[in-house]
Order: sequence, then structure tokens, then C-alpha cells
Amino acid sequence: MRQYLHISTIIITVALLLACSNGKTVEQTYLESVENIRETWAPDSRVAVFDLDLKRESGTWVVSGETSSHEAWEELMVLSNRLLPEMHRFDVKRLPHAELGDSVYAMARISVANLRRNPGHTHELVDQVILGTRLKLMKRQGGWYYAQTPYGYLGWITGASLAIHDHKGIKKWKRSDLRQIGTTVSFIRENPDETSRVVNDATMGGTVKLLKEERRYSSVELPDGRRGYIPTAHLTAHVEPGIWHAPDGSKIVETAMKLHGIPYLWGGNSTKGFDCSGFTQTVYRAHAYQLPRDASQQVNTGEVIEADENFTNLEPGDLIFFGPENRITHVGISLGGPQFIHASAYVEINSLREGDPDFAPDRRRTVRYVKRITDVRE
Repeated sequence: MRQYLHISTIIITVALLLACSNGKTVEQTYLESVENIRETWAPDSRVAVFDLDLKRESGTWVVSGETSSHEAWEELMVLSNRLLPEMHRFDVKRLPHAELGDSVYAMARISVANLRRNPGHTHELVDQVILGTRLKLMKRQGGWYYAQTPYGYLGWITGASLAIHDHKGIKKWKRSDLRQIGTTVSFIRENPDETSRVVNDATMGGTVKLLKEERRYSSVELPDGRRGYIPTAHLTAHVEPGIWHAPDGSKIVETAMKLHGIPYLWGGNSTKGFDCSGFTQTVYRAHAYQLPRDASQQVNTGEVIEADENFTNLEPGDLIFFGPENRITHVGISLGGPQFIHASAYVEINSLREGDPDFAPDRRRTVRYVKRITDVRE
């Protein structure tokens, strides 16, 4: 990494010399170089923070802002020192903010926690995280935290939804005997009895710590230390999602079908409500495969499949991407052949073959890619 930064420093120096020789102002040259740094280290604002401002105050250049990329921060420092060698103040913060100390780790302590575009319950829902999902905290504003999911997505989440830990606390949790919720919905109760008071509800994929397993009910602990009982049949083995093992397509379809009828929710990523990519991500995550969050990100995974005229060569579990030309706006899961399941008004089944009773002409017209998850990375 240091070698790369050294090379980048040389490139920055050459670019500055060329820019200055072309008669550009210091500000123009600086901002153009900043844009190059952004494109290199933080091109997607959904998964990386890069906010920067350059202004002049009483004869002094002030560089302020914040970034989640350590490499971008170092290159900005080099750029500022070389282009603004005299009379400048560099005040770009690195995320996570130092004020958080070592408490930059958290887990969702409720069944479904909402991530929003800005801090506040009235702002746009951009994603959801489910019980036990680990987050990295970036900064705090009032009772809200700017947090990053395991798949990189960023958003604001209320602190009341979180169990906040330091490095040791999160490490201890990871080493525990963890279990995953395998049903669409479940309830953790005060006593091993279905009439007992509910401690917390849970949705598919949520994570709890197993304390004691028995035939009918198991004793479990939540990320914030609360304890209760859950039907043992609702628990499955916990496997960290990754991108190493391509899941079985028939099992992907089996899980997807269990979610049929769940309503659409913009930003939804739980069995309480899905958007299109939240649905595909949830289904694949149930089989330990971590897809990115949005359809426009998911399309970059897997192997391209050239579909035949009637899509008969599609296999169960293939991802079908839709949208206008040069843009991906929707995704669904193939059932094998032309039928697919997706989150539209609700999770439903449609077909890409004309003449079928569930034919969706708008979807047929806007198919852009078919991808098959086959890659296994070492």
C-alpha cells in the first residue's frame, strides 16, 4: 500500500506541474486533483465517505471535510502540502471520528433497525439491518450514528437500535456459540412458553447467542445482554456470509418461495418488507453468500449468462437484472427457465415468456443481464 501511495504521490506531482504550466489557478488545479483522488479511493458514495471543501479565509487556504478512506486522506495531505505549501490549514477528518474512541462497533439489538439517508425518522429509508448484524460506527450526531454495514453500505441509525461495543466486546460476541433465525418470523419470550411475554421479535437471518439448547425451547442472549427463550426449531447454524462458496440454486429458490407475498418497502431488507435488491440479498444471505446492497451493485457479481430467446437456459438462482438502457433499476431471482420471483408490489412470480399467464411484458422488454453466482474466491 505504501508503494502505491508513493507512486500516487509522483503522479500528483506531475499532474500539478502540468496543470500549473497550462495557466490554471491554484483552486482549479487543486479541485481537479481532488476529483482524481475521489475517483480512485471513494467513487461510490453509498459505501465510502469523501466530502471536501476548499476556501480562502484571511489569506489562508482552508481544506476541510471528512473521508472514510485512509489512502484518500494521505493523498489529500500530500496534495495540500505540495500545492498549498504556505498559508494553509488542513482540517480533513478521518472516519471513524476520534471522539468515538474504541467504541466504533455495534450490533442491531432489535429485529429490524432502519438506516436512513440523514439523521431523523422522517428521512428516506436506505437500508435495514437485522438482529445481531455487526456495524462499524463512523460518527455521532445527537442520538444518531452514521454506520457502515458488513457489505459496506452507509446510513444513519438511531443509537436506541444498537448495542455498542469496543473491539474486545465484539470479538467476544463473535467467539460465542451463535445461532441464526431460520424462520420468516419468530419471538423470543421471557419463559419457554408461547403465552409468555415477548422480549424481542426476530426475522430470518437474525443472530443470537445460544446459552442452552433443549428439545422445544432454547435459551438465548441478545446483543445487548437481554435473555429469553425461542423455539429450538426456529434456530439454524450460524455461518458468516461471504463470497467464497456459490450457493445451491435450488435452495435459493426454496428460500425465495417462502417469502412469497411479503410486501414491497423502499429500502426494505428484512422479512417485514423488501425492495427488489433487499429481497435478493436476504435470500442469498440465508445461504451464506453476501451480495452487495443495490441492484446496480449486484449486477457486478457473478458470471454473465447469454439467455436464449425464451430464457429456457436459465438455472434456478440466476439473478435477472432489469432497467432502461445503460442503467440497472430492478433485480429478480430465476426459478429456472423464464419464470422468476421478485419484490414488486409484493414478492411475486412472473414470467419472461409471452403467452404464459404470468407474463410481464414490461420486464421482458427491460431485461439487461442474467448473472450466475459461480465464483469461489480463495
